[in-house]
Amino acid sequence: ESLSQPLTIIDSNRLFYNSSHINGSPFEVTTKASKPSRPRDCSIGVSGWSSLQVNWFNPIDDGGSAITKYAVESWDASEYGVTEKQQLILKNTINRGTFVLTMNSHSAEVPVGSTAADFEKFIESLPNVGDVQVAKTIEP
Repeated sequence: ESLSQPLTIIDSNRLFYNSSHINGSPFEVTTKASKPSRPRDCSIGVSGWSSLQVNWFNPIDDGGSAITKYAVESWDASEYGVTEKQQLILKNTINRGTFVLTMNSHSAEVPVGSTAADFEKFIESLPNVGDVQVAKTIEP
């Protein structure tokens, strides 16, 4: 317990030393910045066919030093996989023939009436598709 200062709880963003010299002291204080908190209220939106817009507000705690730049990271989704749901609807009056699935100039011809398992194999035969799951439902 300190006799010179009352016992109080101090906000974590205020736990740093004042860098001004203490009058009459033989010691000098040098501050060291800590890692700032995360930016606040981040949002992302599509701003064009091949571009995104990321917005955020400055963090509450700058870590004791002015923030002069941010690192915005991205990665290739093909390295991690992408969860997507696609839906193909065929009229129930179409009961014969084929249709063509095309991806990046590669195609697979699919017979109308294929089972879900066969349809899954057709999709997975396209390059860079990976593992997919197909469910087939018939609506009246």
